[in-house]
Amino acid sequence: MSHVEIKVGGILGRGGFCTVTELLEVDLKGGGGGRHEKAQVINRSSSLISIQDRAFISKHCDRDGQCRYAIKRLSENLITKSKSRFVAGVVDLAMEAKYLSILQHPHIIKLRGMSNSHPCSDTFFVVLDRLYDTLTERMVSWKKTARRMSGLGSVRDFNGNKKEEQLGMRLIVAYDIGSALSFLHQNK
Repeated sequence: MSHVEIKVGGILGRGGFCTVTELLEVDLKGGGGGRHEKAQVINRSSSLISIQDRAFISKHCDRDGQCRYAIKRLSENLITKSKSRFVAGVVDLAMEAKYLSILQHPHIIKLRGMSNSHPCSDTFFVVLDRLYDTLTERMVSWKKTARRMSGLGSVRDFNGNKKEEQLGMRLIVAYDIGSALSFLHQNK
């Protein structure tokens, strides 16, 4: 996949080196000279990068009116800051692509594809499943819900079902995170 074939949307998040944006569209003709060759996309049935038709990602960018995928690439301002910071960002993104390409676990984000440019270039990117909220956002939401359920307002629910439901959701998320971390440790 080439950087000229993708149309990105709003920024979903920023990190120390990278910016994550929505993947709105993949134009298979855009900048590709009408080529419909296959591109590097992750095949989840093996631990290796395999060749798969880009058309799937192009046709499935949208799910129920929301962007299904996200693009992660080096932040634009990283290039102008310093060479050492740029190199650190390049290495970080390349290592993330390497590890995500060989990991397969239901609670670790999936790498769906990557740029056909060299990992050391400023146009390199990876295509990931989009997250619709982060753990931090979910914890804020849980805290607000817990406040609403405390005090006299909680008297309405005599059986405590809502509180048990909230606790159950939190325990499931904690278990899922623990499961992913255990998987990573087992695979060193």
